[in-house]
Amino acid sequence: MFMGQYSVLFGILHVKYVRMWRNLPGLIQQIKITLQTPRWRKALVIALLSDVLSFAFLWAVPVQWGIEAVTVIVMLWVLGFRWSWLFALVIEAIPVLQIFPSWTLVVLAMAGTEENEPTKG
Repeated sequence: MFMGQYSVLFGILHVKYVRMWRNLPGLIQQIKITLQTPRWRKALVIALLSDVLSFAFLWAVPVQWGIEAVTVIVMLWVLGFRWSWLFALVIEAIPVLQIFPSWTLVVLAMAGTEENEPTKG
């Protein structure tokens, strides 16, 4: 019975990830559409710049904190409040995970889930 629970859990996870990978072309198309707007392009450039600067000042933690604080303020100004910013801040607060481009990944993930208005024409 104990092994049966694991096989059910594995089956559920397998189905979920198969659906996710099948939808990958649609997700990439959604990101492309969203990044056509100027505010999302600004957010992506800010995220890339923040991640590069954060990696460059990996040895200076107080400088990194300043970079993250400025990044949050600018992102709130460009895209508004979103709970995903908290996720990026938590990743940046963990010393080992600071080397990953979390701001860029969060902006791309939000662009993939953004609801766009249909184009008129």
